[in-house]
Amino acid sequence: MNQNSDRLLDLATELLAARGESDFAAALDRHLPGILTPGSWQIWRREDGAWNCELQGRRKGGFATISPQHLDRLTNTDEEGSSTETGLHTLPLGRAGERADLFLLLNADRPMPQTLEKLGALLVPAFDAIVTRARLEKQTITDEVSGLYNARHFRSLVDYEMERARRYGQDLSVI
Repeated sequence: MNQNSDRLLDLATELLAARGESDFAAALDRHLPGILTPGSWQIWRREDGAWNCELQGRRKGGFATISPQHLDRLTNTDEEGSSTETGLHTLPLGRAGERADLFLLLNADRPMPQTLEKLGALLVPAFDAIVTRARLEKQTITDEVSGLYNARHFRSLVDYEMERARRYGQDLSVI
C-alpha cells in the first residue's frame, strides 16, 4: 500500500469510533492535511440557508473568499462535480433531507482523482452513519410525542450524578 492509502485507512479507523459530528470533524481536521495538499481544501456546512466554513487546509494563500451565491451555484446539484470557471471541485458529504448540507470543496487542479474517489467512498457513508446513530440515540432517550427526556435517560443521569457525588464526596439531591 502507498502512503495515501495508509492515511485513508487511519482516517477510516478513526471515523469508525466517531460518536458524533464533532468527532467526525476532528478526525477530518487531523487526517485531511496528510491526505490532501495543504491549502487545497475546505469543508463547508449549510445551516438554515447560511454557509459556514467548518475546516480548511492550513496554508496561507489557500482559497480566496467564496460568496454564498457562488457556493449555492457550485452545490445546487447535490452531486460530486467540478466547475471549470472557478477550478473548484465539490464532494457532498452529508444530507439534511433531500439536499446536501456538508461539502468538501477542493481546488480541482490539485487533488488526485483516485484520492477523491476513495475519500467520497469513505466519508459519505461514515457521515451518514454518524448522523443516523445520533438520531437513534436521541430517539432512545426522548418521548416521540412531547420531545421530553424519558425515564431511561433520567436513570442514566441519576447513575452518573450518584457516581460523581460519590467520587467527590458531595451530597446529591433529586427533586
